[in-house]
Amino acid sequence: MVELPVIWLFHPMAEMFGMSTWQVPFPSWQIMVPQVALFFVFEDMFHFFAHQALHWGPLYKHIHNILHKYPSPFGARGRVRAPG
Repeated sequence: MVELPVIWLFHPMAEMFGMSTWQVPFPSWQIMVPQVALFFVFEDMFHFFAHQALHWGPLYKHIHNILHKYPSPFGARGRVRAPG
């Protein structure tokens, strides 16, 4: 649900910055709603499998274990995304 406003606002914001979005109009809502729902399913599946891949030995040891050092479930709160 966090991405939904960004998806809906992209078209008007692109016009605000001078992009010719009239050449690529939004489809009707009857087409767009199922497409957005399908996108959320695929994006969630990608996140799940990418996270599972990070638990594979070498990736976990050198990259992903840093995220598990913090008690917070959100990496941004543990400053993992931008340490320093």
